[in-house]
Amino acid sequence: FPTAVASAESLVAATEARVLDLVGDHVWGRGDATWAGAIGDLLDARGWRLAIVELGTRGSVLGLLGEGLGDRIAFAEALPANHRPAGGGRIDLPARAERGRQAGDAEVGLAVRTITRGPDMAVSIAVADPRGTHAERRLAFLAGPQGRSRAALLAAAVLDARLRA
Repeated sequence: FPTAVASAESLVAATEARVLDLVGDHVWGRGDATWAGAIGDLLDARGWRLAIVELGTRGSVLGLLGEGLGDRIAFAEALPANHRPAGGGRIDLPARAERGRQAGDAEVGLAVRTITRGPDMAVSIAVADPRGTHAERRLAFLAGPQGRSRAALLAAAVLDARLRA
């Protein structure tokens, strides 16, 4: 069987190399890696901590990252979907990320907002770090708990990409 094992291993290695060649920019981990572990490694490499502000997610982002990041989370806040700023006006998500960063004396602030749009969920994500701010909008398939869970995954992907940049 040694030849069959060697052949199977080389086939898997060749297939993995091809897949990484095609989508490598989107690979954040391998094996038993988790989002919290991957982001934690990036934060640790810089000696940074993270502040999280969530609007309408019911804590989904903290649920995804919290246990794995532990003390690397300097501040966390979860606000309801219908939250409005004092004095009215629109929510400025990059400013929320920056305020979270300052409140936790953290180097990185992540702000995530979800709004139900028909059967799906609109997700806005902002990251503030020493280089400035970055914001994106995405659509999560399905609303409700599954949409909020997918919103957390989208937020982790955007944060991971920003930390790698």
